[in-house]
Amino acid sequence: FPGAFNNDSAFFDRIHAYLPGWDVCGKTGTAQLGGDTVNNGVFVCFAPYEDPQIALALVAEEGGSGAALGEVAAGVLKAYFDKA
Repeated sequence: FPGAFNNDSAFFDRIHAYLPGWDVCGKTGTAQLGGDTVNNGVFVCFAPYEDPQIALALVAEEGGSGAALGEVAAGVLKAYFDKA
């Protein structure tokens, strides 16, 4: 899990979920609905990797792909860690 999608990877930078100083692990997903319906996007993550303090599961109904939720997750994580 952390090897593929950790905070240091280009993936997190591409989906705007990079948080400097935090080891975040996450995974995108797409729930296909079939037909002409736009897929649901899914993104799950937790941080920090070694001692998780927060976990998120985001779903965007007819949101396309989970990668679109990276920026939202980063904002929630940043607010959480800035407050801690």
